[in-house]
Amino acid sequence: MDDHQRRIWQQMLDQLVAFDGSTDGLSRLAENVRGLLVAADLHDRALIDGFWENFQEVDMELELRTEPWAPSGSPNDQRLHAGIATFRSWVQSVLDSAGPDRE
Repeated sequence: MDDHQRRIWQQMLDQLVAFDGSTDGLSRLAENVRGLLVAADLHDRALIDGFWENFQEVDMELELRTEPWAPSGSPNDQRLHAGIATFRSWVQSVLDSAGPDRE
């Protein structure tokens, strides 16, 4: 992972820390972290797959809050906060383990 990618992943972590808990905030968070993934221009398939595996709970909770097909009462704040915590921990672990030669 190069310096640019490390900065992008740090921005992703900053977005997670700044999340305010609102549905609008969740929409912005999801849009921003997806955009940051693209901006990182990763070539490590395992890292890209890891992103989606770890982000899926957050993405699913967003859909339950914003899609007309979602049954009333189906969003779960506990599940959302657990998903964000898991994703945030994973992003931090990526940053912690990123060496200069990992792409």
